[in-house]
Amino acid sequence: MTAHNDMLTRIIEYYRKGNLKEAEKGCQKLLHKNPCNAEAHFLIGAVFNDTGRLSEAEAAYREAVKYKPDHAGAHQNLGALLHSSGRLDEAVTCYKKTLAVQPDNQAVEYNLAHACFAQKKHAMAVAHFRNILAANPGSHEVLFNLGRALSARGDLTEAIECYQQAINLKPDYTDALNNLGTLLMSRGRLSEAINSFGLAMKNTPDNPKLHFNMGVALKENGQYVHAADSFRQSLKLAPDFPKAYAELCRCNQTICEWRSTTFTTGKLLEITEDCLNTDAGSPVYPFDSLSLPFTAEILGKIASSHARTISMNAGVNDLGVNSRKTGKGARLRIGYVSQKFNNHAGAHLIASLFGLHDRNKFQIFAYSIGENDNSIYRQRIEQGCENFIDVAGQSFIDIAQRIHDNGINILIDLGVYNTHAMTEIFALRPAPVQVSYLGFPGTSGSDFYDYILTDRTVTPPDQQQWFSEKFAYLPNCYQVNDHQLEIQDEIPDRTACQLPEDAFVFCSFNNSYKIEPVMFDVWMNILTHVPNSVLWLLEHTRETTFNLCREAESRGIDSERLVFAGKKPKDLHLARHRHADLFLDTLIYNAHTTASDSLRVGVPVLTAPGTTFASRVAASLLKAVDLPEMVANNLTDYRDIAIQYATNKSFMKDIKDKLSSNIQSSPLFDTPSFARHLECAYKQMWNNHTSGNTALQITVSQGDKP
Repeated sequence: MTAHNDMLTRIIEYYRKGNLKEAEKGCQKLLHKNPCNAEAHFLIGAVFNDTGRLSEAEAAYREAVKYKPDHAGAHQNLGALLHSSGRLDEAVTCYKKTLAVQPDNQAVEYNLAHACFAQKKHAMAVAHFRNILAANPGSHEVLFNLGRALSARGDLTEAIECYQQAINLKPDYTDALNNLGTLLMSRGRLSEAINSFGLAMKNTPDNPKLHFNMGVALKENGQYVHAADSFRQSLKLAPDFPKAYAELCRCNQTICEWRSTTFTTGKLLEITEDCLNTDAGSPVYPFDSLSLPFTAEILGKIASSHARTISMNAGVNDLGVNSRKTGKGARLRIGYVSQKFNNHAGAHLIASLFGLHDRNKFQIFAYSIGENDNSIYRQRIEQGCENFIDVAGQSFIDIAQRIHDNGINILIDLGVYNTHAMTEIFALRPAPVQVSYLGFPGTSGSDFYDYILTDRTVTPPDQQQWFSEKFAYLPNCYQVNDHQLEIQDEIPDRTACQLPEDAFVFCSFNNSYKIEPVMFDVWMNILTHVPNSVLWLLEHTRETTFNLCREAESRGIDSERLVFAGKKPKDLHLARHRHADLFLDTLIYNAHTTASDSLRVGVPVLTAPGTTFASRVAASLLKAVDLPEMVANNLTDYRDIAIQYATNKSFMKDIKDKLSSNIQSSPLFDTPSFARHLECAYKQMWNNHTSGNTALQITVSQGDKP
């Protein structure tokens, strides 16, 4: 035994001095004499590991723990080897066996925390990083990694605190500054995010990802020109950076910069298809893709690409929310989730719906994940819901658990891929039936929404092949409208609106990113044929106004014929809207809320539907108010109808009178009837579920009752 110990001592000395050849010889000699010597197996495993002979190292470590099951060092080294090769489950087992022998081995627990994080077991990762932090409260690295795990779990408030503490300990901590900026941005704290990215760039000015993130923050803050500069710098540092191309395109769309030679939409379409074909992931965010000339097939692939990312972000939860709880009680429990239960277009449409549900048959829950702006819309929604639950700032796992614990039967996502939505909640499957509605006019491309509430105009049956959700067809139009929406009685005069007293007023109150060059060509052609007319647009940014005026001039139209309306509260905007004579719709991404607003105040809408959900909404609205004659077959037809409307007083009067007559009787603004039809859809969804069927197409007919 003494000789063996002496030999082990010499082997360890060889190893420490880096004389691996002699260390290996010694181990081989010792094992020849004693094949069951765990320490010799462990040491030769270390030699094999250091010389890159990993399969031999693994075998040696396994022999060591075979002969000495509590050999902490062998378990630790084997765990690290397995971890580095991506065999995480086995690595975690080894780390746990090490800690069973050496519970205070912080290096192993640190590795275990990282392995859990890599497995998307974020709650476990958080617990282990907390243990390490308790023993090392001044470690900026541990704080950083705890922040990452908390962020991945959706605990953003605490993650922000961790990053801030790490930065206090190490002010030039670039990774922490970058991650902090990203979280601040997700919370709408844009000035702080911009400052954080700026500090990070001082340390690493040539990091293309930092310039990209700065660009996104600037864009979200409405600083589109500066954002575009950041994206260009990112592309200069990393020419093959698809997401930077996509974001630069979005900036150009928003400020109507159509002459840029740095970037073209056509190039983005090429890059996106290449990325999708190579499984690199879509560089275009699903919501942004809706205003680009993609086919329904490509839009579905973009959504699917993002859905896979969402599923990975949701990770492996530890709370059991995936179980398909069926809820209790006679009433169906309906849950609505939104980040926009405030002064937002979606809330303007849906505010009165919640209070119209039949409470004898349905119990309504609303989960607010966004800010409380104390607006009248927020107040009305709170008052209309039987259970209004403010979960803003909570992690998506905790929110999903809350929904699950409430026994929700059918859960409706009013955001999906809209800004600041929390799609991860739905990826965790907290409810048996999950539905996409209103906020995202397209497919989620995921397996965690069973249905999409729609109508046969926006999604004809032949579109089902491009949707992951089954169609739940509502009669008339899919879009809910608030029958109690307030409109200011007093109309400001034309002078106050900067409109000529005797001019024909075309308008298009869409967001600027929806205005495409091809449709702007048509608009300017219309203005050419209707000399005493103006085009009334929403004011966005100074650059947008400049660019649109420049584009008008280049098409032979005096830029003074473009009138820009400043932002006003909803009721005042609707009041001034009455000065318009005809609303001109955009092409790829139609007017949605803005179109129904126009119809509500008696201003007809003209549209030319495309082949995607987002491009067919105005047609659905027009059919619901019985104005199919304002749905053009193509852009030439669109132009001709607009000119006829503006120059033929009899035609204009007939259309306006028809709309005025239909507003009150139209199903578009009959919210109580809409609520009944929606409840019919919910009943059919639940019947399908309780019958053991997967989601099946649903059709609700006019007059159906739940």
